[in-house]
Amino acid sequence: MIRRRRTPDDQAVAAAWQCASLLLDYPGQTDLTGVRRVVPQLPRELGEPLARVLGHLDRTPLTDLQADYVDTFDTRRRHNLFLTYFLHGDTRKRGWRC
Repeated sequence: MIRRRRTPDDQAVAAAWQCASLLLDYPGQTDLTGVRRVVPQLPRELGEPLARVLGHLDRTPLTDLQADYVDTFDTRRRHNLFLTYFLHGDTRKRGWRC
């Protein structure tokens, strides 16, 4: 008999993506209460990585998290989170296009 690996349902995947997007926000700007409530209810393969991120956020001082965020996302073209950055670069046009 062939056993099929059980995959998470669409709602769990959507909830995990939403949690991930909130965790990617600039540290200190987002209330993560909802994320903390949802993550333990997710299937293990979705919830464990998000729980590790939450643990890291809890253990690390806010100023360190903010400095790491800037070092990772704001100063490197390759890791920029703003989709219009790739079209307009770091110019005023980028904000105007949004």
